[in-house]
Amino acid sequence: MPRGHELSDFQRGRIVGKYEEGATIRKISKDLEISKTAVHKIITDYKTMGKTSAEKRTGRPGPSEQLLHSIQHTVEKEPGIKLSEIATRFKISETSAGRYLHLLGYYKS
Repeated sequence: MPRGHELSDFQRGRIVGKYEEGATIRKISKDLEISKTAVHKIITDYKTMGKTSAEKRTGRPGPSEQLLHSIQHTVEKEPGIKLSEIATRFKISETSAGRYLHLLGYYKS
């Protein structure tokens, strides 16, 4: 299995099920073709916390409410402002500026 691949809840449940049936980590790993380390971690989480599902990953945080409010205020105050000017003024990329404008309901025409 490739490194970094997230196991599904179904796969995690299979691991726990085999563990409860008495299978060893090595046997589970071989049968399901999952690394021993991953199997061990899932079983440890199950034994210590009683959970079989993975924790939700947060990902990269989006723009702050303050930034979005400031951009919206600027666009309302200066309706003809260019995307590049918004990007420069708020020290963000033009791609981000466009994405934020889209979030605020301003669409490219």
